[in-house]
Order: sequence, then C-alpha cells, then structure tokens
Amino acid sequence: MKLEKVLALLTTAAFCLSLLSACGQGTSAPAAGASETTAAAASEAVEESRPVSQEPATGLTVDAGGLTVLSDTGSGYTLSESGLLISAEGTYTLSGSLQGPVTVAAGNDAEVELVLDGLELESDEAAPLYIAGAKKLKLTLSEGSSNTITDGRPLRDDSTDTSDGITALNAPGAVFSDCDLTITGSGSLTVSAGYHNGIHCKDDLKLKEGTVSVTAVNDCLRGNDSVTVESGDLMLISTAGDGIQTTNSDLSDKGNQRGTVTVSGGNVAIYAACDGIDAAYDAELSGDAVLTILTDAYSDYTEDPLGDGEGAGAKTAAGAEAGGGRGFGGPGSTGATSLAHSCKGIKAANNIVISGGTLTISATDDALHANGGEALENGEDSEGIILISDGTLSLLSDDDAIHADSVVTISGGTVTVENACEGIEGCQINLDGGEISVYATDDAVNACTGDYGTSPMVSITGGTLTVETPNGDTDAIDSNGYYYQTGGMVLVKAGASTGMMAGSIDVDGIIGITGGTTVALGGICETPTDSCNAYVMSGITFGEGEYVLQDADGNEILSFTLDRSCTNGWICSDLLQTDTAYTLLCDGTAVAEWTQTEGTLNETGSMGGAGGMFGGFGGPGGDHGGDHGGDHGPGAMG
Repeated sequence: MKLEKVLALLTTAAFCLSLLSACGQGTSAPAAGASETTAAAASEAVEESRPVSQEPATGLTVDAGGLTVLSDTGSGYTLSESGLLISAEGTYTLSGSLQGPVTVAAGNDAEVELVLDGLELESDEAAPLYIAGAKKLKLTLSEGSSNTITDGRPLRDDSTDTSDGITALNAPGAVFSDCDLTITGSGSLTVSAGYHNGIHCKDDLKLKEGTVSVTAVNDCLRGNDSVTVESGDLMLISTAGDGIQTTNSDLSDKGNQRGTVTVSGGNVAIYAACDGIDAAYDAELSGDAVLTILTDAYSDYTEDPLGDGEGAGAKTAAGAEAGGGRGFGGPGSTGATSLAHSCKGIKAANNIVISGGTLTISATDDALHANGGEALENGEDSEGIILISDGTLSLLSDDDAIHADSVVTISGGTVTVENACEGIEGCQINLDGGEISVYATDDAVNACTGDYGTSPMVSITGGTLTVETPNGDTDAIDSNGYYYQTGGMVLVKAGASTGMMAGSIDVDGIIGITGGTTVALGGICETPTDSCNAYVMSGITFGEGEYVLQDADGNEILSFTLDRSCTNGWICSDLLQTDTAYTLLCDGTAVAEWTQTEGTLNETGSMGGAGGMFGGFGGPGGDHGGDHGGDHGPGAMG
C-alpha cells in the first residue's frame, strides 16, 4: 500500500466550450404514436457513435495539494498537468480535494475500482471524472463519507466540436464513462453539472447503493444501453433536460436488449424540466422502489429549456387560463396544454411494465406514455403496451395520466388518477384486477382508434373501477368500439348529458355485461345489450350519500358512495335476479323501487323523478369542477 501527496500547480489559458441540448432526446409532445426524435437528438446520436479518446487532457490548471491517493498495488497512477491519471487495473482510494480532472485510461480489459472517501473533485476545463479506458468501473462511496464532483465548464452549445471524437475536454458528463459503470457503497455523492449531463455512461449504468444527488442542466443520469437502480437514495434535478435517459434500442453482441430503464428498489426523487424517465426501449418499476417524479411546471427547479421565454410559469398560466387550477381545464375543457417539448413522467419507446413499488407523478404532459408502431434499432416495431400488475400509483397530469398507443392492462395494485385530461387511454384497455380510481376533465377511460388492426375495446374482468368526470362534453367511459364486462365492480360518476355529447358510458359498438356489476350514473348514452339484468333510472337525481341496494328481504345486494350529485343512471349486474323486488336507498331513504324483469327494465321516474318526491339531492354535477385539485379521491365503493 502506498501513500502519496503531491502538489502540482500549473497555469494555462482557459478555454470555452458549450452546448445546450434542451431535453436530451425529449422533444415536442406530438399526437400518440408520432415520433419524438429531433435534430438535437440526432446530433447527439452521431456524437455518441464517435470514438472516445483515452488520452488525458493537457495543459490544464491543476491543484492537487489536498489530494490523497491510495493504490492497492502501490502504483498505477500519476499526477501531472493533466490531473490524476489512473493507467492500470486496481483499486484506488481518493480523498481530499483536487482541482482538475481524474482520468481513467487503464486499457479496455482492465477492471478498476475507485473508492471515494471524502473527495472534493472539481474541474473547470475538462470532465471532472473521465473514464475512457476500462472494461468496467466500480465507483464505491466509502461508508460515512461525503463526496462531491463539480463540473464547472461553461454551458455546452452547438459550437462544441466533437467531429474528432469525444475527449476529456468535450465529454458530455461531469462523470463520463466509456464502459459499464456501477455506483455502490453507503456513503454519499453530490454531482453538480453545469456543462451538460450529470452521470453519463455509454454502456450500462447501475446504482446499487448509496445516497446520490445529481443536479444537471441536461440529463441527470444517462446510460446509453441501460440504467438500473437497485437501492439507495437518489435526488435527481434537471433544470433543462431529463431525469433518467437511455438512448439505444438495439441488441448487444450477446443478444441482450438494450435501452431499458429499471427501478427495482431505493427511494428516487426526480425533478425534470422535460421527461422524468425517457427509455429508448422499456421502463420497468418493481420491488419496493419508491419513485416520485415532477416534470416541467411541477418541478421547482425548471428553467426555460428551449430559451423561448415560455418556461414553467408560462405553461402554468396557459393551463390556468383554460379554467381550473394548475394546468387543468375546467368542467368540459380538455385542460391539455400545448407543449413545445416532451414533459412526460415516464416515457418508453416500447413498453412500460409496473409490477411493484410506489409511484407518484405530477406531469404537465402524460404521466405514463408508451409509444407503439415505431421502428426500433433491434429491427422490430415498438409495441406501445403498459402493463400494471401490482404497486401503488398516484398520477396527476395536464394531459393523459396513462397513455399506451396500443394496450393498457391493469391486473393488480392500486391506481389513482388524481386529476388528468384523459385518465386511461389506449386502443384496448383491459382491467382485470386492482383498485382503480380516475378523475378526468375529458374522458376518464378512453379506448380510441389506433393503427393496430383491432377495434377499440374496454374489457373488464375483475377488480374495482371508480371513474368521475365533470359536466360538459365529457364521457366517463368512452369506447370507439365496444365495452365488455365479465366481472368486477364499476362505479361511474358522470356529468349531465348535453344532447348526445356526454354521458356515463359512450360506445360506438355495444355495451355487453355478462358478469360483475356496473353502476353508471350521469348522462345516458347507451344501455346494455344482450347482458345481465339491468335497470335504467331516467329522471332521477342521485345526491351525495351512502347508497345500498336491497332485496325485498332487506338483504344488501351492493353498495356505493357518492360525493357529488348525478342525474339519471342505470345498474347492470349478475346480482339482479328476475322477478325480484329491489329498493335503492340513499342514507336510508328510498330513491328507486322496482321488480326486476329479464333483460333491461326502463324506469322513467315513478318515484317522483328529478326534483319530485325525492328531489333536493342537488343539481346535476353539483358545484364540482374547476376547483378540483390533485388531492381529490373519487368516492369509495362498498
């Protein structure tokens, strides 16, 4: 073991390099399925393909007076006008302070470990930590240590010349690695990147442990091939870019798919001007991970990504002018803002898979977005699927909360859409389980036409679904094809119908319910066909309260809660038996009584109708609407 302290002080002329790529690969927010690739992203892709020089920068101003280096071999490193150069495989412990870069050029077959044990590393002329020659590098944060890496280079701009390749001078990250990079250890690391990206790895980037804080003008974490977070506490702040990004979607030499972002553990908080997570292939959330994402106007750190003077404040104001709080339209308004760049919570070029964890998103663009039908580098077209099988999700969006170009499938977990323009949107929506509640200012659930050769469809086989929309041109459930249900419990709280403009469930095909229960309150567009027994309640107003459906013997058949008033509605359920008398009560008072016949029984308000014997429950839609905030929870179902 060798201990060496060296002081080297040299002076040279400083240089200016600069670049700002507004949002990494993030771009405008086009219609679903449209490409989000921009000239800036293409330019970066060209840069990424260029060779990485293993030569350290020269002629720098270096101050290593406070640096201590420990090497397990007693050699393998030098200090010079290039800063600290590590040129051999081994383990190196760095502590103290260094004004100047650390360059790792140990050869492409070398495995190098850097142990940071109270290191203050800053460079104003080159990438502070430049890993140009190694097979893989392990960055260990020593227990109890606090470490900082500061990139003081001037902000990057389009004049930066990388035509001759990537060098220590123009490397686009405060921490830049040309090989696999793993960060572990129980210490802490704070990265400040005023030049471009925070931690940028051209291969696989893994965070296994530690407390890591990254503040960057562009992307906080970029792993071209993959980014994996297994544990630790991460605070990622991007003032004009993405939180986490991957860029490649091809296959490795071993046939492994590239481009996936995986969060399987840890506590991760992302504040991003653009996308929270931008995955070139899949985005996956699992295990006990806790992931919180705030984009654009919802992040307190957002600057003006495009330099157009229309940053977070302008977008917030635009949303408020639409009528209804921070970026949301009022009743009947879509509330969606027109953004000049992508500000999604999680965006995947292929699929989003959530099998566990806790996810909270506040986004001015879609909260979850999976692209479909686009060419990937692996030679396939992207699928555009969102799969949620477990976990706890709380989503707030100025646009769509959950948007898949192809299929959305929810089979478990708890999914709450606090507020959105469109709640759940896809060509096909399969709800097979879980507890789902949605409040949306347009359509809460929307199966829309896509380019996949299949008819739009909402299919419900299990779980509970509560959806709510305000008055106006809105549909609680809207299918450009069919609505089929074989199980589960659905409660719809819709606004009043304006002609045929709005309603509880609106389909272009049919409503077919052969199992489970649907209570659809609000404007009536269509009623069930070839379904279980159903009862239609036209001209009845349903006010706030606890509702119970009983048979003639007083047995409870089903129950639900309303926290607003609705006019008109219907119930369809495999629990409704032919030739059986039923009474629907609100807080113990009868609202409707009937004897069920086979099929659909129409009710025209024989109990007094709206404003009649049981009137006074409140006007259609109540005063609910524009002041509906992010802390709203749709009414519970019993």
